[in-house]
Amino acid sequence: MKLLKILLIGFLPIFFAQNAVAQIGFSGTYTSVNTDFEFDKDFPGFAPSYTFGVDYWFRLKNQRVEFYPQLSMLRSSKEEYASVNFGGETSGQQFNMYSLKLNTRVYPFDFNGDCNCPTWKKEGPTFNKGFYFLATLGGGMLDQIGFRNGEESESSSATAISYGIGMGLDIGLSKFLTLSPFLTYERTTSTDWILHPCDICDQFPDNSILNPFSVGLHLQYRWKEY
Repeated sequence: MKLLKILLIGFLPIFFAQNAVAQIGFSGTYTSVNTDFEFDKDFPGFAPSYTFGVDYWFRLKNQRVEFYPQLSMLRSSKEEYASVNFGGETSGQQFNMYSLKLNTRVYPFDFNGDCNCPTWKKEGPTFNKGFYFLATLGGGMLDQIGFRNGEESESSSATAISYGIGMGLDIGLSKFLTLSPFLTYERTTSTDWILHPCDICDQFPDNSILNPFSVGLHLQYRWKEY
């Protein structure tokens, strides 16, 4: 929790600055969270899961490199499976992750362009002006919930770091709205979070790596021209 508070304190002055650009962005994704989890061959990972985020925007002056500080929440599905180690009882897991991320977009086909505005104001092919690669880096809090026979059995929290890559395309909807479909692949690691649901079993060591793969939409609204 301490890490999350520090990140929020650093983020809020940027987000609420009085001279900030008049814009806000919202994103939603369908996420499949794979794992390196080998406790049970029938464990499918966490799918479907969902991620929601809100972000701000700023960019480099002379190159098309744009930055999106983001607050996000990932809510996983509840996955259950039969545990032969407990006489056929059903075990399960679910988690929520609350993060502060910095998403960075690089527009390779318009890198030296003078775009200081949404894609819809630029002349030229939409793909050349709107296609971007994305890198994401962030940290936050994982809340883990364990289940036994359908009932919540335990819960725990831990800090985590995530990083990943992706790509997307800006599509102008109107003078003030830009829609961006995108894909991302991330790795989430934690040194103090136990993914393994059975520490007393003679199984592989705990592994706390999650691999979210997301397909989503980002909607950017600017109510002032620049």
